[in-house]
Amino acid sequence: MTVKPRIELYDVVDSTNEVAKALSYDKKALHGTVVRANFQTKGRGRQGNFWESSKNENLLFSVILIPEQYIPSQQFVINKLTSVVLADFLQSMIFSAWVKIKWPNDIYIEERKIAGVLIEHAVLGETLSRSIIGIGVNINQTVFESAPNPVSLKMITGKDYHISALCEDFSEKLLAEFKKNDPRHAENLTDRYQRLLYQLGERKKYRIDNQECDAIILGVSEDGRLMLQHDNGVIRCCELNSVKYL
Repeated sequence: MTVKPRIELYDVVDSTNEVAKALSYDKKALHGTVVRANFQTKGRGRQGNFWESSKNENLLFSVILIPEQYIPSQQFVINKLTSVVLADFLQSMIFSAWVKIKWPNDIYIEERKIAGVLIEHAVLGETLSRSIIGIGVNINQTVFESAPNPVSLKMITGKDYHISALCEDFSEKLLAEFKKNDPRHAENLTDRYQRLLYQLGERKKYRIDNQECDAIILGVSEDGRLMLQHDNGVIRCCELNSVKYL
């Protein structure tokens, strides 16, 4: 049976992730509940970075999942699933450029960022009791003030989009993929994620533990670490906050 998203729309919130967490703590939100907002006053990305978005122009939402079939060590499977579904969803509307996943879960169109994901998990014993998947996608906004390399659907295609319809369509696809995915046998998902990696197989500059170097992305480990090969052949598995793209 397909799980239909239950979408709750707010005009202005501090963060859709924070609203979603509050609802789930109070037991007011079931699996598949979606919190969407026209504007966030404290929208954020990874490491507390600010997410720039003009009111009513972009897709800002959080999806609540109850991933009881997952154990804590499988958290990155949800990350891969979300990133792949989002990349495929955007690619279906963009024909002039390739959509890529910039590790761990930013979505890029060539060299520009169109979407970001922030996932927050809660662990209960040996299971994940709740996952809040916060997503921001640049849709109709064409002027950005402080974002370093943004792009939107409208900037690429020249079209205006109905944001609520996109939210419902994507959320339904994500819930369907989540339902059929088995975290114990996620080889196909891993392959899809790896093939979509931004800069995969390319020799590029990175800052690793505050030191600049040239390296090649080989892929991502099962626990979500970025695998980089240096010029001397040494392969390093890097934690989330230890690598910066230059």
